[in-house]
Order: sequence, then structure tokens, then C-alpha cells
Amino acid sequence: MGGIARVASRPTFCQNSSYNPKHQLNTPCFYDLLFPDDQLEGNGRILVRLTGHTIIDIIHTKENEIVPVLPVGLTLSFPKDQFPKTWKMGMELKIKMNGWEEIDSAIEAGPQLLKEGEVCIDMELEGWKTQNSIKTQAARLDYLDSRGPKIAVGIDKSGDFTVLTINGRIRESVGATHGEMAEILRTHGMEYAMGFDPGGSSTLVVDSKVLNISPYNSEYEKDIYSLPPEPRAIANALIVSEI
Repeated sequence: MGGIARVASRPTFCQNSSYNPKHQLNTPCFYDLLFPDDQLEGNGRILVRLTGHTIIDIIHTKENEIVPVLPVGLTLSFPKDQFPKTWKMGMELKIKMNGWEEIDSAIEAGPQLLKEGEVCIDMELEGWKTQNSIKTQAARLDYLDSRGPKIAVGIDKSGDFTVLTINGRIRESVGATHGEMAEILRTHGMEYAMGFDPGGSSTLVVDSKVLNISPYNSEYEKDIYSLPPEPRAIANALIVSEI
């Protein structure tokens, strides 16, 4: 891939050159939470902030104007004459990633724990340690690799799927680090493994029975010491069933 092409209201971004550039280009570019700085150069460009696929802000900047980075998702940056004129506030964009056309669905998680049977944790490479990521609480304390409740999945050479869940923040268990999760899965023969959202959302359910102890209680502020744990309400789950 080389350069950037634009057709009508469908701009195409080349990740190699237009992804998180340190200085503005003469072409469209885009930024995400891995961008290390707190500000973007405006300089007469038009910035578009997205939440998911939805346009939540369109900023027409002036020469030498600096715009603060908001840790909300993607920010697109256009030269004034290359901004798609049909784009409006609240519009939902259709984003297509080159090379991913055959993929119907995917799971966002992390960090990756194992690759080809070896521990491969790299919190900096995956963006857990950038200030913009930490500000969103997407990283929370995970970037410190603290012990706590953890949940991860692994796949062995045969393609069999394993889920590992460890209690934490309770009297019976201080929890585990990402490194410890990786080693446990490696010793059980996993070739590839990835951590999922840890903490109070770490819940393992088999045949409608919760198998781990959640450190969470919806009324914990009333009495953090004696309230019984309960599964935390979450927005999504990974479901595995036998065919």
C-alpha cells in the first residue's frame, strides 16, 4: 500500500503513513488511543471525532490551532479541501478494514498471553501504557500487571478451547498477574492465549452454575466487608456450546 486515495465521500487511509503521525500530512490521517501526545495540530484542518462508528464532533480548526486529544475512540483529520462534504454530526460511518473482508465477527481483548506456545506479553506494544488509554480507564490498573481476579482463554494444538478463571480481591485469593495466567495456560498445553476483561467482571459459568467467586457486590458501598459476592452485570460474554 502506498499513499491515500479518496473517492467521493469514502476516504481511504493507509495505515503505514497516516496512522498516528507525529506531524500533520497533506492527506487524511487518523489517530487512536495509542497516540502518545495530549494535543493534535489543527492548522486549518477538519477533525472528526468518532465514538464507535458515529460522528460525535466535527472541528473546523484555524491556522496554528491546537486541539486537545479526547480519549473517546478514533479521530480523523482532513485537509480542508479533502473533507467529505456529506458527513454530518450523528452520522454513522461504515468502516471497512483492508485485509479483513472475510471476517464476520471478532473479539477485542488483551493482553495476548501466548503465541506459538511461548509467553508474548507486551503491554507497551498493545497500548496499555499510553496515557490516553489509561485516561479512559480502558487500561485501569492492568498496565501495572497487578494481582487480581483474572479470566483468559487459550487454544491448544488440536484447536480445543480452554477458559481459565482465577479468584481475587477476597480473603481466599489475592488473584494472579498476566504473567502467571500465561504460565498456567502454557503448562496446560495452550499454543495461543489471550486475557479478557479482569476484575469484577471475571465470571465463569458452566451449565448455568457460576464456578468462581466474584469480588463484586452491587451494594458494596453499604458495607465493603460483609456483603456476599455476586456476579457483576456485564454487557457482553463469550458463549461456548457443544454442537
